[in-house]
Amino acid sequence: MTVKAANPRVDWLLFLLLGAMWGSSYLFIKIGVTAGLPPLTLVMGRLFIGGLLLFLVVRLAKEPLPRTLREYAKLSVLGFFGIALPFYLITVAEASTDSALAAVLVSPVPLFVIPMSALFLHDERLTPARIAGVVIGLIGVAILVGFDPASLVKNDVGAELLLVASAVSYAIAGVYAKKYIVGYRPMIRRCSRSGPRS
Repeated sequence: MTVKAANPRVDWLLFLLLGAMWGSSYLFIKIGVTAGLPPLTLVMGRLFIGGLLLFLVVRLAKEPLPRTLREYAKLSVLGFFGIALPFYLITVAEASTDSALAAVLVSPVPLFVIPMSALFLHDERLTPARIAGVVIGLIGVAILVGFDPASLVKNDVGAELLLVASAVSYAIAGVYAKKYIVGYRPMIRRCSRSGPRS
């Protein structure tokens, strides 16, 4: 694998842009469900637009698509746990809770990834430093979104459990991807890799 020199300014700009896009999704979901869009309709609309854009990017970049049923089966499992299921759970939950709480309750994904990785991945270990890093990160997210712990009592417990379940789903997808989704060439502008595809 060959990696070209990175441009730190561009990296930071892209990082901030990604954070803004990811974080604002909770607000737009809340706007959508408040406007009366059914959760499934909203999720299907997001997936359709995202899938169309990705398809165009793949076609323009002339990236080869998977060729075997086994590859599509593996990618479908990843898509279910990493996109479809958490999107639906979050959307249903935001119908009865606010977007700031949703952002906080979904953010503990690393808390679930760490023990799952230690259990299912041989090269991942559960260390105090990792646990401390996750806890500090969660506190940072709570501060940034203005999270009020009292809102946990005021909001719908069922919705809160759905948000936590979406975090678990994201964690499952991350561990699954590292274990089973290997050999695919990511579309990264500074990184190229050659070799057999699984």
